[in-house]
Amino acid sequence: MGLTKRFMGLAVGANLVLMAATIMAGCSSTPDGPGGNDGDYNLVVVLEKNLDSGQDVVYVKFTRDAAAVDDGVVVVDGDSIATSSVSGKGNKTYATQRWQHSEKIQIAAVDASESFVYRDSVVIPDGFVIDHVVPANHILRPSDGSAQVSWTASIGAANYLISVDSRNAGLNPVGFAGYNESQFGLSQEILPSAFRDTFGNLIEDVYDLKVVAYFPNFIARDGAPYKSLPGDDIRIPILNDNVTGAIAALVLADRDTLLVETQ
Repeated sequence: MGLTKRFMGLAVGANLVLMAATIMAGCSSTPDGPGGNDGDYNLVVVLEKNLDSGQDVVYVKFTRDAAAVDDGVVVVDGDSIATSSVSGKGNKTYATQRWQHSEKIQIAAVDASESFVYRDSVVIPDGFVIDHVVPANHILRPSDGSAQVSWTASIGAANYLISVDSRNAGLNPVGFAGYNESQFGLSQEILPSAFRDTFGNLIEDVYDLKVVAYFPNFIARDGAPYKSLPGDDIRIPILNDNVTGAIAALVLADRDTLLVETQ
């Protein structure tokens, strides 16, 4: 994808700034209801299939003219997701995996007071696994240089986000987040600076290695179990006379670990 790697010292909060781009094939979208000058709706939907926890999570934000939609509701796969009357945000966690890989999930955003309905859909990428970590013994010492993580392909994914988090993140807010840039395989080099604090000190800890497959967009949600980047990777935004925003389906593989030692 050619994006520049960015190293992070602090976990980055969710960023819902959406970038305008030319719409491409991927998400289907059909608006129903009034068109023209009925206010600007903004819809963000993130479907996250977490193979590490065995849970599925849906996160939504539905606003109009930057305010919560009073009579608004977002329906995902037939399930109504309650939203805050203040922020327009809502989420729901399913204790078991609700969606199937390669399944097309139907989405509808409704403003009952305006008889407005926006319909969309997104396909869940296939499952995948982290299959190789360097060093092979999962112990990284100063003399080893860089680490590396590799994974199998997720059919239907547009790209992958790689996240490295220290287990003791409260005391050691170090790590890495970046999009996969490899043109020749499904792997990512993790440079030694990912394990150093702002003073250059190597932080000894157990680090969780996480890989997220996404389609067609990556959107960071509130409380996500992985690091994200300051700017979201919005490839296919919603472009409609009444609605802006974006929709994303994410699959988080089972995590792997790396022990970093200082000597």
